Parts: sequence; structure tokens; C-alpha cells
Amino acid sequence: MADTKERQFQTDILNSLEKDGWLIGSAANYDKANAVYTEDLIGFVKDAYPDRWTRFCKSNPGDPEKLLVHAAVKGMTRNGALHMLRHGFKAIGGTIKVCAFRPDHA
Repeated sequence: MADTKERQFQTDILNSLEKDGWLIGSAANYDKANAVYTEDLIGFVKDAYPDRWTRFCKSNPGDPEKLLVHAAVKGMTRNGALHMLRHGFKAIGGTIKVCAFRPDHA
């Protein structure tokens, strides 16, 4: 008989995502208060927009990482997570997109 427990279903989904190249986060790194993996958010912005990140850091010398997370959470709270993924969120210096899709062509 097949295992029909939800835990196995979750494991199967995670294994499938990981096989397709997704990174699986650790529950210990999840910021429950802000509902975000802060390390992933900050890493994505740094990698995807190095110039914008540099300008953002110059505009916010105190704690730019904390301010970036705060701006993202504010955007999610105001418009919802799906809107933030589709359109990005406003931060000092402009809008930051947090979702990138693979191009249709090679």
C-alpha cells in the first residue's frame, strides 16, 4: 500500500523541485516574523542587481540588508506576496524585482 501521509507528499515535492535545480532552504534560516528566507532575498538582489545593490548600500549605510528586508516585507504587506513576485517592491533607489524567469529561447 502506498504511503498517503502528507509528510511523504511534501518530501516528494521537495525532491522533485531539487531535481529541477531549486535550492531547498533550511527551516532554521526561515524568518517567521517576516515570512521570508532573508539570506535568499538578500543573495538574489546582490547577484541579480550588483549595481543597484551598491547604490542601495551607499544610500543606506547603516544596515542595508535589514532595510532591504523591511522594504520587501512592507511591499508584501501592502500588496501581497504574489504582487511582489510579479512586480517587485519599492525601495530607496527604485523598484527591485524578485522573480526572474528563464527566457523562452535558448
